[in-house]
Amino acid sequence: MNADDVCPLISGKRILVTGGAGFIGSHIADALVADNEVVIVDNLSTGSLENVPVDAEFVEGECTGSRGYGCCNGGRRHCLPSRCDRKC
Repeated sequence: MNADDVCPLISGKRILVTGGAGFIGSHIADALVADNEVVIVDNLSTGSLENVPVDAEFVEGECTGSRGYGCCNGGRRHCLPSRCDRKC
């Protein structure tokens, strides 16, 4: 399955998939990774690294914040797209 099966307009994008190590999120990431740059953020509370597509970038952490995504990972902060309102 590739992005054309999901939506022919999704190609050449950078896409964030939260929960991408879980059952549903990993299938979404699988469908998108062939034609897009996919970043997966998951805290692995119910998901598994085995579900993450090898061509996707993986960040273990959680996304929070009201002004953007603040992704906390081991005391480091990854901000997606550009602003965070939470300290790790």
